[in-house]
Amino acid sequence: MLFESMEQQLELMFSEDPLYRFCQRLGMTTEDIIDEHMGELVEGLEYTTTRFEEWYSDESKPEKFLAARSTMRLWLGELSTYIQPRRPGRNLVLDYKAVFRLRLALLLRSKDIKINKVQELAGILPTVIHSDERMEVAPEVRGSATTPMLEQAVTALMQSGLFAFVEGKLEINANRIREIVGQQPQALPGEIASTLEEIHASNEFALTKIQKIEYEMDQKSKEQEKIVEELKQQKEKTEIELEEIQNKYLESVRELEALKEKHEKTFEEMRSAESKTTEQVVQMQEKIDLLNANSSRGLHTVDLINKRRKLRLEAQRKWENENGLMKRLLAKDSDKEEFIEKYIDEHMPIE
Repeated sequence: MLFESMEQQLELMFSEDPLYRFCQRLGMTTEDIIDEHMGELVEGLEYTTTRFEEWYSDESKPEKFLAARSTMRLWLGELSTYIQPRRPGRNLVLDYKAVFRLRLALLLRSKDIKINKVQELAGILPTVIHSDERMEVAPEVRGSATTPMLEQAVTALMQSGLFAFVEGKLEINANRIREIVGQQPQALPGEIASTLEEIHASNEFALTKIQKIEYEMDQKSKEQEKIVEELKQQKEKTEIELEEIQNKYLESVRELEALKEKHEKTFEEMRSAESKTTEQVVQMQEKIDLLNANSSRGLHTVDLINKRRKLRLEAQRKWENENGLMKRLLAKDSDKEEFIEKYIDEHMPIE
């Protein structure tokens, strides 16, 4: 069958589509539903979701905007059985009919129709029959002998769930038929191909989801292995750095101990030299005193010299006892000599 335009083709092909009819019930015109993008669709070509987003997910074009990218993809996934996208590789593609079905769904969304209602219209979810929705026997039949039987048949038919009221009209509930038959409903001859396409698309979509989950799990496993390996390498690096720090610390301790030992040895040598020097000075002073005594005072003078020598030794010991090593090293020789002479003068007996 040939069509003059894509607009005419879509209008005729979707004239019985539940979402298309619902858009019309909401007051949308054919021009509102089939815009220039839909009119430019080509049978035989396939379109990516990115192309669809360029048309209807660009917020800078409010007159065309239908839904954000994430929302569009959510609705596409939830309505995949109805829209029938195809996944030849990693990305979904849509033929011209799938593109138009997705636009119909998002047009209803723009009118605040919830996704579960759209799924119900598309036959994905069963319609809930309220108690006040029932079929009545026509007035011209009511009262006949067959009325009770007819009413019972109608009641049983409605309770079976095979039919449902949608916007005041009685429609077949395809999901209920699937439950009863245990397989896809035996559609009318003209709908068999469409039903098989829906089954294939649904299975393909489910398989794609499973593959995606497996791929994501594999990626997460690889990431975790990478993190574990990085932590292991960091641990080894930290242990090496810690060992180097410990070795440096021990080396510093050994150097300090060696320096301390060297300083103690130096102090001991200085103390020995000081003691030796003091002893030599005392001996020289004794000789001088002895010479002086022999030359001027005789025996009496010798006693005084001996007394002075004794006091000098006492003063020397007192100087060493009262002054530490560092103070003695820093003190001048004149300070020491002054201390000794003062001590001798204070303890020398007066003649």
